[in-house]
Amino acid sequence: MVSNMEKVTALKKFSEATMLPVQVYKTAEMVFSNDIKVFHPNPALAFAQSNAVANHCICYTVTPEFLNCGYIAITGTDYYAAVGPTRSFDCTQTQALGILRAMGESSSRADELLCWLKDLPLIDVHQFRGLLRFLDYIINEVDNREAAYVDYVPDSVFVKQLEERVQDSELYVHIENFSDFSEKQILYQIETGNVDDLHNTLSEMPMHSGGFPKLSEDAVRNFINIFIVSASLASRAAMKGGLDYGTANYTAEKYIRNVEALGTYSDIRALLNEMFLRFAALTARIRKMSGSSPLANKIVKDIRAHLYEKVTPSIIAERMKMNCSYLCRHFKQEMGKTIAEFVGEIKVAESKRLLLTTDFSLVQISTLLGFSSQNYFHTVFKNVTGDTPAEYRNKSR
Repeated sequence: MVSNMEKVTALKKFSEATMLPVQVYKTAEMVFSNDIKVFHPNPALAFAQSNAVANHCICYTVTPEFLNCGYIAITGTDYYAAVGPTRSFDCTQTQALGILRAMGESSSRADELLCWLKDLPLIDVHQFRGLLRFLDYIINEVDNREAAYVDYVPDSVFVKQLEERVQDSELYVHIENFSDFSEKQILYQIETGNVDDLHNTLSEMPMHSGGFPKLSEDAVRNFINIFIVSASLASRAAMKGGLDYGTANYTAEKYIRNVEALGTYSDIRALLNEMFLRFAALTARIRKMSGSSPLANKIVKDIRAHLYEKVTPSIIAERMKMNCSYLCRHFKQEMGKTIAEFVGEIKVAESKRLLLTTDFSLVQISTLLGFSSQNYFHTVFKNVTGDTPAEYRNKSR
């Protein structure tokens, strides 16, 4: 049995060898930090203290800006380790601003953050996962425990900023202020991905602009303010329904940028409906990818947990210690598609997010997501979307 003192010594030696930030906490109180300079607030600590880690002993996430952050619970204690972050490539100015926005920090700290990240070693997600497992072994004496990949959905600072933007001027309202019967319906239909019912709900809402609460002296500004709050509520509902934080955040920001350019009530109302339906469609797609049987769900969970690795039916079967042919037959019967087809869809969905929200090259994205070659990535992407990765990036930006 490794003593607590030996565990601290092991953490120090690990940090010296890897040059990674490692901090140990008990609840919110730090009990150990290595000598490596840490940017405050540390993105890895935010992950380690989030609800995303609740059901895991060892896990990691990849933020929308592609930082790798890890969490390890220290067995037999109330302590946990926040490991990282690391990055696979040099961080861009745009990504640094995204990281700061997510943490609620001033954009003026971008240069400070970039300097800190450049001082950290380049460690890709595959290496990072291996280091987490090694650290788990030396402090918890557990061999070959898998580091689970989890979607990180923090308390969205972006959403808070939207609400503060309205609240600061005493402008905060809920959707129910302009349609008493519809708020819960709309949010529930977004959460459940019920596009058809949501379309009907929106069609029943009044189209005139009378009766809306006065939020500012300008009528158009009034409704833009309502739109902003609606975007925050819709993004929360979609995340509750399973949509990842990065996509929800990107979608909300995109619509808010667009609404600021509009000048009439009818245009804003049309964009509002479009935004609600878009969030519902995104949630529906995520929910459709979940299997209906416990075994199919287990396979889906395994695929998502190894999103940034090579994933094949035989590899899944080996991890699950089950017959590969049986798994393939069961999955096809439950999901209506093969495991390989589903893996392709999941990886393409993630690659679309990376194409839109990062400046990574096609080679970098295909490598990160475990495609055997860029040509294979190109083929799978086109089969799923009808476009090449380059065409999709050019059309969507």
